[in-house]
Amino acid sequence: MNEPDTEGSSTLYWGLLRAQGLALIAAGLLVSIVKGPDAILIALWGGLISLFGNAWGGYQLWLHPGNRGPSRSASAAIRAEVGKVAIVLVMFGLTLKGWPEVRTGSNAVILVLAFLWTYVAGLFWLQRATGEHANEHHDQ
Repeated sequence: MNEPDTEGSSTLYWGLLRAQGLALIAAGLLVSIVKGPDAILIALWGGLISLFGNAWGGYQLWLHPGNRGPSRSASAAIRAEVGKVAIVLVMFGLTLKGWPEVRTGSNAVILVLAFLWTYVAGLFWLQRATGEHANEHHDQ
């Protein structure tokens, strides 16, 4: 019986969060060049929304001890995606409701672009990490 690759799963999880964390910092730095301190906080918050959603999804897929068996992988993936979407929607909703400055003009654009920048950075990192990993097994 094959045991799931827990070390590889942990590497994927922490690598994803590192990639998104770096993208989040980059978004804050980019915004700091053009805008003031409020815009930097908005950019960092937009990136954190993405990071929090992916942290939940990654935990469900790769680290949760009850989801490591092959019989639970499909339901774990569904829980991961539903939870990730719910976290993102709730955080965006609470942000827009409780932080009125974010609802207007360039601040709204900064929030959404920082979210997308961080999300896409994670996708690129995952594609690269899993593509290389898949090629290693294929070559053997």
